[in-house]
Amino acid sequence: MMKLNYVKNLNNGSLEIKPITFWKALLLSFLFDITYSFVYTPISLFINFYRDIIFVNSWSENILNSITDFIYQYGVILIVIVVINKSFKTNGEILYREEISKKKYLAGIGLMIGYIFITYGVFDIFLYSMPTLNDGLYEYLEEYLLNTSYIFIFISTCIIAPIFEEILYRGVLLNGLLKKYNYKKAIIYSALIFGIAHMNLPQGVNAFFLGVIIGLAYYYTRSIYLCMAMHFINNFLVNFVVYPESKLWTAILFIIVPIIGILIFIKSFKVISYSKGISNGQEDY
Repeated sequence: MMKLNYVKNLNNGSLEIKPITFWKALLLSFLFDITYSFVYTPISLFINFYRDIIFVNSWSENILNSITDFIYQYGVILIVIVVINKSFKTNGEILYREEISKKKYLAGIGLMIGYIFITYGVFDIFLYSMPTLNDGLYEYLEEYLLNTSYIFIFISTCIIAPIFEEILYRGVLLNGLLKKYNYKKAIIYSALIFGIAHMNLPQGVNAFFLGVIIGLAYYYTRSIYLCMAMHFINNFLVNFVVYPESKLWTAILFIIVPIIGILIFIKSFKVISYSKGISNGQEDY
């Protein structure tokens, strides 16, 4: 039963993660991707091959794909935790008793909104407009969006990804890095690994900055649930970023929106960092 509750145990600190180095954390990230691909690919191929025989409609296919994806990632993270700790035991103590207030959840949302505002247009101009980067990436994304159900895309990017990426990169890897390095170095290392895991420069740069922001939120609150909520908000809201057709208004918004974003970000960060979660049981190395 404890193994099934490891997310709750990670969140309250009763599942202790041993210290890990940057290189070990990077290897564990690769281990997750390789192991997940190893167990998921055969099933995915089987589902695609027998699609017309097994499924009555696309809705049931989306649900089954989502369920299997959820189960596989849940199990693979369990493997990663066992690799780190050499066992799977709780320390018997709840280190983080402080409940995260609604104000801090709103501040977490504010950090994501502020970040999206600050980077409004930036990645399109300086990254995605570079034709030499990631040849075929845009064609792949376009084909994926055209051939994949919006329901599955939403479940995959807004529910499954925030849950398991936060468990792995903040709850496990950043947790272990914080016990090996000072908090600044640990957050930078975990964010760098998070960026590398996206396997392409535009998304990797964006993921790095997201990793820093969510990593700071985790450091100050030690709440995996808050990190999941922030990740969800980011992945959900980016679908609604639009640019006006007028070049004049585009230029104006590229100045005004980032300024508003900076103000929102600063205000939200003050709320998040007001009371550090590490004060209730964990040292800052």
